[in-house]
Amino acid sequence: MNDKVIYLFYLGAPFFSGESIALTLYGKTGETAYLHLQDVKDVSYSDIRWKHNQKLIPAYKRPLNSSTEVLSNGTLILRNIQKSSSGVYFAEAFDQNGKLIHSETYDLIVIDPPVVELIVCTNSITVFHCMGENGPDAVYEWTVSVHIQGRKSSFNQTGKHIFLNNTSGNISCTLKKGVFRAQSDPYPISCSAPLQEWCIGAGIALVLVLLCLIIAGCSIAGRAWCKRQRLNVPFQERPSSVELTQDGDIVYSEVKVAKRHR
Repeated sequence: MNDKVIYLFYLGAPFFSGESIALTLYGKTGETAYLHLQDVKDVSYSDIRWKHNQKLIPAYKRPLNSSTEVLSNGTLILRNIQKSSSGVYFAEAFDQNGKLIHSETYDLIVIDPPVVELIVCTNSITVFHCMGENGPDAVYEWTVSVHIQGRKSSFNQTGKHIFLNNTSGNISCTLKKGVFRAQSDPYPISCSAPLQEWCIGAGIALVLVLLCLIIAGCSIAGRAWCKRQRLNVPFQERPSSVELTQDGDIVYSEVKVAKRHR
Protein backbone atom coordinates (compact mmCIF):
# COMPACT_ATOMS: atom_id res chain seq x y z
CA MET A 1 0.00 0.00 0.00
CA ASN A 2 1.29 3.39 -0.92
CA ASP A 3 2.27 5.77 1.83
CA LYS A 4 -0.55 8.30 1.93
CA VAL A 5 -1.51 11.03 4.31
CA ILE A 6 -4.58 9.96 6.21
CA TYR A 7 -7.44 12.27 6.93
CA LEU A 8 -7.93 12.91 10.61
CA PHE A 9 -11.40 13.62 11.88
CA TYR A 10 -11.60 15.66 15.05
CA LEU A 11 -14.35 15.15 17.59
CA GLY A 12 -14.53 17.64 20.42
CA ALA A 13 -13.79 21.31 20.86
CA PRO A 14 -10.71 23.13 22.13
CA PHE A 15 -10.76 24.56 25.62
CA PHE A 16 -8.96 27.57 27.02
CA SER A 17 -5.18 27.64 26.86
CA GLY A 18 -3.56 25.33 29.38
CA GLU A 19 -6.45 22.88 29.50
CA SER A 20 -6.55 19.51 27.77
CA ILE A 21 -8.22 19.04 24.39
CA ALA A 22 -9.93 15.68 23.73
CA LEU A 23 -9.78 14.64 20.06
CA THR A 24 -10.68 11.37 18.35
CA LEU A 25 -8.70 10.58 15.21
CA TYR A 26 -9.28 7.85 12.59
CA GLY A 27 -6.76 6.41 10.15
CA LYS A 28 -6.09 3.42 7.88
CA THR A 29 -3.30 0.90 8.37
CA GLY A 30 -0.17 1.53 6.32
CA GLU A 31 -0.68 5.27 5.96
CA THR A 32 0.79 8.33 7.69
CA ALA A 33 -0.88 10.21 10.55
CA TYR A 34 -0.23 13.83 11.48
CA LEU A 35 -1.16 14.87 15.02
CA HIS A 36 -1.29 18.66 15.01
CA LEU A 37 -1.47 20.76 18.15
CA GLN A 38 -4.78 22.58 18.01
CA ASP A 39 -4.55 25.48 20.45
CA VAL A 40 -0.96 26.69 20.78
CA LYS A 41 -0.99 29.80 18.60
CA ASP A 42 -1.02 32.10 21.62
CA VAL A 43 1.14 29.82 23.78
CA SER A 44 4.87 30.49 24.07
CA TYR A 45 6.52 27.11 24.66
CA SER A 46 10.08 25.87 24.40
CA ASP A 47 9.52 22.10 24.52
CA ILE A 48 6.85 19.64 23.39
CA ARG A 49 6.66 16.10 24.73
CA TRP A 50 4.48 13.33 23.32
CA LYS A 51 3.34 10.15 25.06
CA HIS A 52 1.58 7.08 23.67
CA ASN A 53 -0.37 5.11 26.26
CA GLN A 54 1.68 6.82 29.01
CA LYS A 55 4.99 5.92 27.29
CA LEU A 56 7.25 8.80 26.24
CA ILE A 57 7.85 9.09 22.49
CA PRO A 58 11.44 10.11 21.62
CA ALA A 59 11.58 13.49 19.90
CA TYR A 60 13.28 12.22 16.74
CA LYS A 61 14.10 14.78 14.08
CA ARG A 62 13.63 12.54 11.05
CA PRO A 63 16.21 9.88 11.98
CA LEU A 64 16.95 7.00 9.64
CA ASN A 65 14.43 4.11 9.78
CA SER A 66 12.24 5.87 12.32
CA SER A 67 8.45 5.69 12.11
CA THR A 68 7.97 8.76 14.33
CA GLU A 69 9.04 12.37 14.00
CA VAL A 70 8.33 15.54 15.97
CA LEU A 71 8.41 18.75 13.93
CA SER A 72 9.57 22.09 15.28
CA ASN A 73 5.95 23.25 15.59
CA GLY A 74 5.17 20.26 17.81
CA THR A 75 3.38 18.15 15.19
CA LEU A 76 3.80 14.40 15.70
CA ILE A 77 4.21 12.32 12.52
CA LEU A 78 3.43 8.60 12.65
CA ARG A 79 4.45 6.67 9.53
CA ASN A 80 3.08 3.30 8.42
CA ILE A 81 0.57 3.16 11.25
CA GLN A 82 -0.67 -0.27 12.36
CA LYS A 83 -3.32 -1.55 14.74
CA SER A 84 -0.72 -1.31 17.52
CA SER A 85 -0.50 2.43 16.82
CA SER A 86 -4.02 2.88 18.19
CA GLY A 87 -4.38 4.36 21.64
CA VAL A 88 -4.19 7.60 23.59
CA TYR A 89 -1.59 10.21 22.60
CA PHE A 90 -0.81 12.96 25.08
CA ALA A 91 1.01 16.19 24.18
CA GLU A 92 2.54 18.49 26.80
CA ALA A 93 3.96 21.98 26.20
CA PHE A 94 6.54 23.46 28.59
CA ASP A 95 7.95 26.96 28.93
CA GLN A 96 11.62 27.88 29.35
CA ASN A 97 11.44 27.17 33.08
CA GLY A 98 10.12 23.64 32.52
CA LYS A 99 6.61 24.54 33.65
CA LEU A 100 3.68 22.75 32.02
CA ILE A 101 1.60 25.40 30.27
CA HIS A 102 -0.54 23.39 27.82
CA SER A 103 -1.68 19.82 27.16
CA GLU A 104 -3.76 18.02 24.55
CA THR A 105 -5.13 14.47 24.38
CA TYR A 106 -5.77 12.46 21.22
CA ASP A 107 -7.45 9.08 20.79
CA LEU A 108 -6.11 7.47 17.61
CA ILE A 109 -8.16 4.63 16.12
CA VAL A 110 -6.43 2.70 13.32
CA ILE A 111 -8.75 0.66 11.10
CA ASP A 112 -7.91 -1.93 8.45
CA PRO A 113 -9.31 -1.01 5.02
CA PRO A 114 -12.02 -3.36 3.74
CA VAL A 115 -11.22 -6.16 1.29
CA VAL A 116 -13.61 -7.82 -1.17
CA GLU A 117 -13.69 -11.63 -0.95
CA LEU A 118 -15.36 -13.95 -3.47
CA ILE A 119 -17.28 -16.74 -1.69
CA VAL A 120 -19.39 -18.45 -4.39
CA CYS A 121 -19.04 -18.22 -8.15
CA THR A 122 -21.24 -20.37 -10.41
CA ASN A 123 -22.72 -20.02 -13.86
CA SER A 124 -25.73 -18.19 -12.51
CA ILE A 125 -24.76 -16.35 -9.30
CA THR A 126 -21.80 -14.82 -7.48
CA VAL A 127 -21.60 -14.07 -3.76
CA PHE A 128 -19.14 -11.53 -2.32
CA HIS A 129 -18.13 -10.79 1.27
CA CYS A 130 -16.65 -7.52 2.55
CA MET A 131 -13.95 -8.26 5.12
CA GLY A 132 -13.30 -5.49 7.61
CA GLU A 133 -13.94 -4.09 11.06
CA ASN A 134 -16.94 -5.27 13.05
CA GLY A 135 -18.97 -3.41 15.63
CA PRO A 136 -22.39 -1.85 16.04
CA ASP A 137 -21.24 1.35 14.34
CA ALA A 138 -19.66 -0.39 11.32
CA VAL A 139 -21.65 0.09 8.11
CA TYR A 140 -20.78 -1.59 4.80
CA GLU A 141 -21.89 -0.27 1.45
CA TRP A 142 -21.34 -1.92 -1.94
CA THR A 143 -20.78 -0.08 -5.20
CA VAL A 144 -21.52 -2.25 -8.24
CA SER A 145 -20.73 -1.29 -11.81
CA VAL A 146 -21.95 -3.87 -14.35
CA HIS A 147 -22.46 -4.10 -18.09
CA ILE A 148 -25.97 -5.13 -19.11
CA GLN A 149 -26.72 -5.46 -22.81
CA GLY A 150 -23.79 -3.23 -23.67
CA ARG A 151 -24.78 -0.54 -21.20
CA LYS A 152 -22.97 0.35 -17.99
CA SER A 153 -25.13 0.44 -14.89
CA SER A 154 -24.22 1.28 -11.28
CA PHE A 155 -26.06 0.82 -8.00
CA ASN A 156 -25.37 0.68 -4.26
CA GLN A 157 -26.34 -1.84 -1.60
CA THR A 158 -25.62 -2.15 2.12
CA GLY A 159 -24.55 -5.22 4.12
CA LYS A 160 -21.41 -7.37 4.47
CA HIS A 161 -22.60 -9.80 1.74
CA ILE A 162 -24.00 -9.22 -1.71
CA PHE A 163 -25.55 -11.66 -4.24
CA LEU A 164 -25.22 -10.89 -7.94
CA ASN A 165 -26.18 -12.55 -11.17
CA ASN A 166 -23.11 -13.67 -13.05
CA THR A 167 -22.21 -10.74 -15.29
CA SER A 168 -19.22 -8.57 -16.16
CA GLY A 169 -18.13 -5.48 -14.31
CA ASN A 170 -16.45 -4.35 -11.09
CA ILE A 171 -17.46 -4.26 -7.45
CA SER A 172 -16.06 -2.52 -4.37
CA CYS A 173 -17.14 -2.12 -0.76
CA THR A 174 -16.90 0.88 1.55
CA LEU A 175 -16.56 0.76 5.33
CA LYS A 176 -18.12 3.55 7.37
CA LYS A 177 -17.28 3.66 11.07
CA GLY A 178 -18.24 6.84 12.84
CA VAL A 179 -16.84 9.63 10.69
CA PHE A 180 -14.29 7.25 9.18
CA ARG A 181 -14.74 6.08 5.60
CA ALA A 182 -12.53 3.71 3.57
CA GLN A 183 -13.10 1.98 0.25
CA SER A 184 -11.65 -1.31 -0.98
CA ASP A 185 -9.84 -1.84 -4.27
CA PRO A 186 -12.13 -2.67 -7.22
CA TYR A 187 -12.76 -6.39 -7.73
CA PRO A 188 -13.72 -7.89 -11.13
CA ILE A 189 -17.03 -9.76 -11.26
CA SER A 190 -15.59 -12.86 -12.91
CA CYS A 191 -15.17 -16.54 -12.09
CA SER A 192 -12.16 -17.14 -14.31
CA ALA A 193 -9.37 -15.80 -12.10
CA PRO A 194 -10.65 -17.27 -8.80
CA LEU A 195 -11.30 -20.64 -10.49
CA GLN A 196 -7.77 -20.73 -11.89
CA GLU A 197 -6.34 -20.07 -8.45
CA TRP A 198 -8.64 -22.76 -7.02
CA CYS A 199 -7.47 -25.29 -9.62
CA ILE A 200 -3.82 -24.58 -8.86
CA GLY A 201 -4.41 -25.04 -5.14
CA ALA A 202 -6.35 -28.27 -5.70
CA GLY A 203 -3.60 -29.63 -7.96
CA ILE A 204 -0.91 -28.94 -5.35
CA ALA A 205 -3.01 -30.62 -2.66
CA LEU A 206 -3.54 -33.69 -4.89
CA VAL A 207 0.20 -34.03 -5.55
CA LEU A 208 0.93 -33.87 -1.82
CA VAL A 209 -1.66 -36.57 -1.08
CA LEU A 210 -0.24 -38.87 -3.77
CA LEU A 211 3.29 -38.33 -2.43
CA CYS A 212 2.16 -39.29 1.08
CA LEU A 213 0.49 -42.45 -0.27
CA ILE A 214 3.64 -43.45 -2.16
CA ILE A 215 5.82 -42.98 0.93
CA ALA A 216 3.38 -44.97 3.06
CA GLY A 217 3.27 -47.79 0.47
CA CYS A 218 7.07 -48.00 0.30
CA SER A 219 7.26 -48.14 4.09
CA ILE A 220 4.75 -51.01 4.30
CA ALA A 221 6.50 -52.94 1.50
CA GLY A 222 9.86 -52.50 3.23
CA ARG A 223 8.58 -53.87 6.52
CA ALA A 224 7.00 -56.87 4.75
CA TRP A 225 10.28 -57.67 2.95
CA CYS A 226 12.26 -57.53 6.21
CA LYS A 227 9.76 -59.90 7.85
CA ARG A 228 10.10 -62.43 5.02
CA GLN A 229 13.88 -62.31 5.29
CA ARG A 230 13.75 -63.09 8.99
CA LEU A 231 11.45 -66.07 8.39
CA ASN A 232 13.81 -67.54 5.75
CA VAL A 233 16.79 -67.80 8.18
CA PRO A 234 17.27 -71.44 9.52
CA PHE A 235 17.31 -71.82 13.25
CA GLN A 236 18.02 -74.51 15.88
CA GLU A 237 15.38 -75.76 18.22
CA ARG A 238 15.90 -76.34 21.88
CA PRO A 239 17.46 -79.71 22.89
CA SER A 240 14.95 -82.46 22.37
CA SER A 241 16.40 -84.81 25.01
CA VAL A 242 19.17 -85.14 27.54
CA GLU A 243 20.66 -88.52 28.55
CA LEU A 244 22.77 -88.86 31.69
CA THR A 245 25.31 -91.67 32.26
CA GLN A 246 27.60 -92.22 35.23
CA ASP A 247 31.03 -93.81 35.21
CA GLY A 248 32.22 -93.98 38.73
CA ASP A 249 32.23 -90.51 40.18
CA ILE A 250 31.95 -88.84 36.76
CA VAL A 251 28.58 -88.06 35.28
CA TYR A 252 28.32 -87.75 31.50
CA SER A 253 25.52 -86.04 29.65
CA GLU A 254 24.60 -86.49 26.03
CA VAL A 255 22.56 -83.80 24.33
CA LYS A 256 20.67 -84.63 21.19
CA VAL A 257 19.75 -81.68 18.97
CA ALA A 258 17.21 -81.88 16.22
CA LYS A 259 17.67 -79.57 13.23
CA ARG A 260 14.90 -78.37 10.97
CA HIS A 261 15.68 -77.42 7.42
CA ARG A 262 13.46 -75.65 4.91
